Amino acid sequence: ISQLQAEAAVVARRLAAARGLTSDGGRAEVLRLWRVNPRHWHLGVLVVMPIPILILVIACVNAANLMLARGSQRQREIAIRLAIGAGRVRIVRQLLFESALLAAAATAIAVPAAWWALQMASNPLNVPIPFDRLVLVSTILTAAATTLAFGLAPAIRASSQAPSSTLGAARSDAM
Repeated sequence: ISQLQAEAAVVARRLAAARGLTSDGGRAEVLRLWRVNPRHWHLGVLVVMPIPILILVIACVNAANLMLARGSQRQREIAIRLAIGAGRVRIVRQLLFESALLAAAATAIAVPAAWWALQMASNPLNVPIPFDRLVLVSTILTAAATTLAFGLAPAIRASSQAPSSTLGAARSDAM
């Protein structure tokens, strides 16, 4: 701290001289010294990082359940589309597109929220926490992978039903 205090006093005198002040006009005082060594953060990151990964896995499982439930509710609609000539690939593509829109909306909300949370976390620590392109790209790639992983399986399951069995069951339920 004393070495830093001496360097700060030199800088303060130079600034005072550059502004035309007397040597007493430039004064600096070091109140606190934060030493941030990234090597010390390694253990903390290993302890804390599983938490957002676990939250992401839980969110993905919930999204998959939502897609499966939505697919079972839409079986009649999908059966009608198949019966009037829509191809299975087209229905899978439509359901995947709907999943992609859902993932894009979630990403559009999550990225600013994550940036805000990092800004809020860095203020009390007095250490800047970067939100760089790598974080943004990994977030977008995670959203895309989630869309493919949890949107494709329910889409294939929903479009694999035979229209006659689905529509026949729906007709007998109506009677």
